[in-house]
Amino acid sequence: NLDLYKSISGPDVTFAPIINYKAVDEYTVIFELDEPWSAISYYLSSTYFPICDVDAYNESGNVWQACIGTGPYMLTEMVEGVSWKLEAFQKYWDTPAEIETIEVYRFADDSSRFNSFLAGAIDDIDTGLSQVQIQTLQLSGTEYTYGEVPLTNVYSMWMNTSRDVFSDVRVRQAVSMLINREEVDIAMFGQGMYKSVDCPWSDNVSGYVSGTVYDYDPDKGLDLLKQAGVEPSDLSFSILTVSSSGVMQIGAENIQAQLSQYGINVTIDGLAFFSCISSMFAGQFDAVFFNVDAYSADPVLCYTHPLLTGTFNTARVCDGMPELFAQFEDLLGKAANVTDKNEQRELLEQCTQLTYENALVVPCGRTIMHFATVKGFEPSRSPDDGQTNFYYWKIAD
Repeated sequence: NLDLYKSISGPDVTFAPIINYKAVDEYTVIFELDEPWSAISYYLSSTYFPICDVDAYNESGNVWQACIGTGPYMLTEMVEGVSWKLEAFQKYWDTPAEIETIEVYRFADDSSRFNSFLAGAIDDIDTGLSQVQIQTLQLSGTEYTYGEVPLTNVYSMWMNTSRDVFSDVRVRQAVSMLINREEVDIAMFGQGMYKSVDCPWSDNVSGYVSGTVYDYDPDKGLDLLKQAGVEPSDLSFSILTVSSSGVMQIGAENIQAQLSQYGINVTIDGLAFFSCISSMFAGQFDAVFFNVDAYSADPVLCYTHPLLTGTFNTARVCDGMPELFAQFEDLLGKAANVTDKNEQRELLEQCTQLTYENALVVPCGRTIMHFATVKGFEPSRSPDDGQTNFYYWKIAD
């Protein structure tokens, strides 16, 4: 599969540090890298790069249509675009899933889905409950379990310091202060459907430091531009984002609209996912609007994410600041190799402070997943990222 991914535009850049690999035995593979790369375990196990059937990929040209797996469920029936039936895989390497059969349905519209739940035709609504629907449920008399989980992904705009437009920290600070982050969140997720952030990382991640964002302050932002000798109308930059992600596209467009009020010219460069990733790694962007994954299982990964410093990788936001890059490289190198969690947290907190002081990012918000399930089941979330995972579901006592 590495041969396959190294032949696809986008993944070929991601896996570029791997120059050779070989299987030693049934359980051991040795990788040879051309540079240190602490995020290798993340990318090798990431759902972005699943194990694929090469023949199926060659036929479809779509990674996600060709992927296979070793998970706790098997797909046994499918009506494409309509329904999927999953059966617990009894030979799963870990304890088999408790819920033996899961049927997943896609509805043409949200009202049909919600009414089916009220009528008892389906047992769970996993995402996207609106505030009105939540209130309707509360008044309906239906016995159900309601919950909400803020996801760990932080939607953010990162600025490339190697581009002239963002070479001055005062300009990066000013742009941060001219963006009403709450307005971006409401546009992306809807009122009451998001969690505001006060740090580039979610609060369940080691290295989280409260207050490491620039508050919305247009007057101060415009004053900073004046101090930098820059007229708002002289500022022009593009935002790279994923065209297939409605949320990212909406976030980028909202930032574009807000900044245009001050005469700042912003264009949006929406690309397909892998093309976007490839452009990020190659540094072909002024700014990029993307969601940064925060995995509590390995907090160092948050900071070796390609958008931050490119430490042990090839991305670019610090390319214009080699001394800052060296500071990140030193701190992250130490954090990746210490065993004391307190010491690691302190090192990562220093990275967070550097990110804030140098105004590298405008962190917006996190979506909140609202769900409702009929009595009798206990839907649980993955302990790593809060996402739905049927493997963790239980039958209620």
